[in-house]
Amino acid sequence: MRLLLTQRVIRFLQEQAKKDKAKYQEFYEDYKLFFKEGIVRTADQGEKEDIGKLLRFDSSREEHGNLISLDEYIERMLPDQKHIYYLAGPSKELCENSPYYEAIRQKGYEVLFVYESHDEVLLMQLAEFDKKKLKSVESELETDTKKDDVILEGDTRSLTQDEANTLKQWILKQFGDKIKNVKINTKLDQHPCIITTNEMGAVRHFLKTNLLERNKQQEIYKVLQLNFDINPKHILIKKLYTLHKSNNTQLATMLGQQLIDNALVTAGLVEDPRLVLTGLNKLLEKVLEKY
Repeated sequence: MRLLLTQRVIRFLQEQAKKDKAKYQEFYEDYKLFFKEGIVRTADQGEKEDIGKLLRFDSSREEHGNLISLDEYIERMLPDQKHIYYLAGPSKELCENSPYYEAIRQKGYEVLFVYESHDEVLLMQLAEFDKKKLKSVESELETDTKKDDVILEGDTRSLTQDEANTLKQWILKQFGDKIKNVKINTKLDQHPCIITTNEMGAVRHFLKTNLLERNKQQEIYKVLQLNFDINPKHILIKKLYTLHKSNNTQLATMLGQQLIDNALVTAGLVEDPRLVLTGLNKLLEKVLEKY
C-alpha cells in the first residue's frame, strides 16, 4: 500500500511539474527536503529514482534559479557522454569559477550545481538515474588524469616534458607527507593546480562528520591519499620550477606549500581556511624582504 501511494503521489507531482513549471518550482522550494530525505531513507533503487524525477538543479547551461530535472539533463546529453555530472560548491558563481569546472568545460558537458553539503550526500546515495551514473566532476578528473600526465607537443607556453617530470619528482620528495602522487593536468587553463582523489564528495563528508580529530591535520593527509595535479602552462608552476632549478630552496618550498594549501581549500578539504594564512603571510614576507 505504501509503495502504491508513493508511486501515485510521484506521478501526480510529475504531471503538475509538466503543466506549470514555475508553480512546481515554488512548491519544490518548500518541500524539496522531504524528497531528498525519501531518497536517502529508502534502500530500493527504483524508488530512489522515482523520487529523483522530482528533484531540480541549477545547471551550467541555465541562468541561476532556472532549475532543471534529471530527465531534462539526460535529454540534453552529448552523444559521447556516459554519465550525469555534478559539482558541489557554495554558489553558482564559485562553481563556474572552480578549477574542476574549468577542466571539464572543454568537453562541453552540462554540469549540475549543488550548494548544500547534504546535496552531495544525496547524489552519492542516488548513485544512478535511468542507467546513467551520477558522477562528480572531481571524480571524472581523477579518472582522466590517470590517462593524461603528458605535455601537449608544440605548446610553447608550457614547461617541457623533462622540466615537468623534474618538478613532479621534487614536489613529491618535498611534500610526500601530504600527497601520494603528482600529475600533469593539461585541461587546466587559468588555475595552477588542483587536488584530486577517489570520491571527493565522500572525503569531504568524512571530514565534516569528525571521523578524524580536527587537531590532527597530518593524520588527515595520510588517510586521504591525495593527488596533486599541476598545470604546466601556469606562471606559478613555471616560477616554481625556476626557483627549484636556481636552488632557491626556501622560497620554492614556501611557494609549493602554499599552492598545495590553496588547492586543499579549493577542494573543500580544509575546514577552516584561516589555517593556511600563516604560511601565506610568511611567503609574502619572504617575497617582500628586499623592499
